[in-house]
Amino acid sequence: MNVRVTEVLFERAVTALGPLDRARGAVLSLGARAARPLLRDRGLRVLVLASLSVMLAFLGAWFFPMALLALGPIALGVPHLLSDVRYLVARPGLHRRAAFWVLVIGPLGVVYSRPEVWVGLLCAMGAAVISRTTVPRKTAAVATLGALAFWVHGHRGVAEIWMAHAHNIVALVMWTLFFRTKQRAGGVGARRHLWVALLFALLGTLLFVMPLRETADAFAGLTLDVQMRSLSPVADPALSLRFVLFFAFAQSVHYAVWLRAVPEEARPRAGIRSFASTARALRADVGPWILAAFVLGFVAIAAWALRDLVAARTGYLRLAISHGYLEIAVAALFVLERKSATTSTATATSTATSTSI
Repeated sequence: MNVRVTEVLFERAVTALGPLDRARGAVLSLGARAARPLLRDRGLRVLVLASLSVMLAFLGAWFFPMALLALGPIALGVPHLLSDVRYLVARPGLHRRAAFWVLVIGPLGVVYSRPEVWVGLLCAMGAAVISRTTVPRKTAAVATLGALAFWVHGHRGVAEIWMAHAHNIVALVMWTLFFRTKQRAGGVGARRHLWVALLFALLGTLLFVMPLRETADAFAGLTLDVQMRSLSPVADPALSLRFVLFFAFAQSVHYAVWLRAVPEEARPRAGIRSFASTARALRADVGPWILAAFVLGFVAIAAWALRDLVAARTGYLRLAISHGYLEIAVAALFVLERKSATTSTATATSTATSTSI
């Protein structure tokens, strides 16, 4: 497929988004006065969107945990992987560092064939090695990560479970630490990260202390007992169920952060974008071929799910197993370089416009 054909197909897809933009405009016009503060104030808008996402995730995990666990990866998994690539690799320009491909992406490939936590931590160690910081900071980071990798190698069963839970929280931590746009002092939006983190902690705690309600044993072939064995580090049935509920809650928040909160913070302008503009900005950041690959991947997973939801979910999780370690590796890199992702992505946008991964 030549470049001209690709451009034509993309523009037709963007044109097809026109009705969505018009529908959203009509809805916003109905509540113009109430919506105006959200449209003008990015901090307030992010606070509202993130808080609603956390509350909806809590309600979903409490009332429909199996449906959330089954359908979440199918509907939101591939888009959130694309967000990872966009905001953790493309916009900071990490794909232009040759050492990044060798010492971070290389171990990620090994994780796919050998999905163990200690192997995944090699990615973070590689990120520490290539970080642009002082030698003592690099040495301390590599030593710390190496000691952690050594420990999890001897506790492989429980380490995988804790890693699954920790990975869900990584997005919230990264958003709080690195994707932070300036907000006027005194405004509630200036403390949005703190409020959302506190709300997440409060509702997550409630899942461990509220009286348990009866939960469906299965959804479309996905069974509760299997999830309890794979997501709980303890044997107690009641506590294992609570770990499953918490995982469903945290996973949904993880998706919301990468698909809503981070994009809102990372956008150069404070106002909202049209769907068409969003599509063009995404293409500019990752390039047409990467975007096309993810679109095809999403369609393939969705089609697979229509035939066998559990198999499609398992296939997606197998495909996506490396991305959690990418998040941890880039977080380590940002910490060592003391870099705000919103600042670095803003400076890299103009270059990324003409460069694909």
